[in-house]
Amino acid sequence: YIHSELENFDYVSIRGREVCRDYSKYVPPNWHSDMFWPEEDCNPGKNTREAIEFIEGSSPGKPFFIHVSYFDPHPPYMAPSKYTSRYCSDEMELPEYIDPNKLGDRLLQQQKALHYDRISETDLKETLRYYHASVEWGVDHQVGEILQALEREGISENTIVVFTSDHGDFMGEYHMVRKGMFHYDALLHVPMIWYAPGHIKKGLSLDHMTQNVDIFPTLLDMAGLDVPDHLAGQSLKSIMLGN
Repeated sequence: YIHSELENFDYVSIRGREVCRDYSKYVPPNWHSDMFWPEEDCNPGKNTREAIEFIEGSSPGKPFFIHVSYFDPHPPYMAPSKYTSRYCSDEMELPEYIDPNKLGDRLLQQQKALHYDRISETDLKETLRYYHASVEWGVDHQVGEILQALEREGISENTIVVFTSDHGDFMGEYHMVRKGMFHYDALLHVPMIWYAPGHIKKGLSLDHMTQNVDIFPTLLDMAGLDVPDHLAGQSLKSIMLGN
């Protein structure tokens, strides 16, 4: 079913995990390392270059939709040394510890099953250092390159940009890393940043409860298209315009 849907797109490029990131049950869940491959050979840059090529190759005045997904930050947390060297583990601040015993058996089981209780605070701060570097290199820098491409093409003022994530991470919460099937804020509260010059007021911050299923109907609404009744989400256009 997924493959049949992908045939409806003009261009599709799918990449798996880079071989240098392969890891097994024998390495700790908080594993981190400097990226030892050349930057240009790594997926973040490849994804960005293909996205920019798509934008530059689009017909002038013709609307387009592009979705770019970045793998980082996922364990192992990796980034080139020029990024990891910008952060110091001594400067990392861990969240206040809450004993899983006080919250529920499942969280405690997760902590023990993945040996999070064996991770020292020093190791956790070092992991957090690589996590920040991974975000800066693998996401922030790449998104910035795409936004600059929109400006070069002269369409940044006529393009809606949505920045979001599929889930959050335990990054020090409960002395854990990565994710799990839990309804905790660290996993559920993901970024949702909208950029639509001339429509959405700059600096507007809203605390409404939303979900990622709201993105599709909102994009349809913002583009002036009909929003089918059967969609699971709801358009956020009205509240984002201040109504």
